[in-house]
Amino acid sequence: MLGDPTIMVSDLDLVRDVTVKNFNAFRNRIKDPVLQYKPWTDNLLYLEDDHWKHVRGQLSPTFSAGKLKRMVPAIERVAKNLQNYIKSKAESGEEVELKHLSQCYAIDAIAGVAFGLQVDSLNDPNDPFIKHAKDFAANSFFLKVIGSALEDRRHEQKKYGDFLQLLVDAEREGEAQGPVDAEIDHSHHLKTSSHWTRKGLTTDEVYGNTLIFLLAANETVNTVMSFTLFSLAANPDCLAKAQAEVDAKLGKKPVNYDTAMELTYLDMCLNETMRLYPPGYFLDRQIAEDMEFGGYHIKKGWRLAVPAFTIHRDPSIWPDPMKFDPE
Repeated sequence: MLGDPTIMVSDLDLVRDVTVKNFNAFRNRIKDPVLQYKPWTDNLLYLEDDHWKHVRGQLSPTFSAGKLKRMVPAIERVAKNLQNYIKSKAESGEEVELKHLSQCYAIDAIAGVAFGLQVDSLNDPNDPFIKHAKDFAANSFFLKVIGSALEDRRHEQKKYGDFLQLLVDAEREGEAQGPVDAEIDHSHHLKTSSHWTRKGLTTDEVYGNTLIFLLAANETVNTVMSFTLFSLAANPDCLAKAQAEVDAKLGKKPVNYDTAMELTYLDMCLNETMRLYPPGYFLDRQIAEDMEFGGYHIKKGWRLAVPAFTIHRDPSIWPDPMKFDPE
């Protein structure tokens, strides 16, 4: 791949070796040489080895059921805006472009969940946050947004139910232990977990992970949502089943975390969409040591890729793989 030896792995047992059984040998991702600067490199996509393990341990509780429930009101508000917008278009008979709708929803939901901001992409597309969210290169704009929000949170007594608040809490936990050792703060190649007895996050780690949450979540949510809507529109029987489930299990009840978990068929539809149109179409890893793997000798530093898109459409795994079949 561009001059680097690359191992392509599609055998499912070997994929399990890479992602589960022998994970430590394939933990680090391939880095984009253009983005080798702080605080960008202090996010989970770029960190390596025990530095990655430490930050992942700090962020994992963020996605517990209890924490996610606190973020639901922001998502519900955005969903209501989208519902009203689609209803007005349906009543007037206008066509709507799914990619645009999905992108607006994703941006608005992420703004609320990550920063506690209320933006309305559908009705106010000129909001600076919205304009820059569509441009991956707008890192400097969002660094200012994150910096301003961090400064406000550090001086306020009020706690918010968003992603940034959880990172701020982790940062405070780290600050309570005193300054970060310079060697630990700047090295991405520490191998012994004893270096990482420190709790909490550094300011750069807060910046970096908020930035990647914003930029990466935007496209993935957008892609899954637009292809799910497309797939349901193209398969009216599946659409009818999904609608019947929503009507039966929700009725007039408000949507919250617990009621959303009851929508099993709709969950099947989302999973089937991600099988056919995975937003992460391949996984890439850097091989950490020389080893025997799948009957071959592979070397440290080589690339390894798992072609998720190909596996998801493999007829030896999925009968009629091109069919949208939630069951």
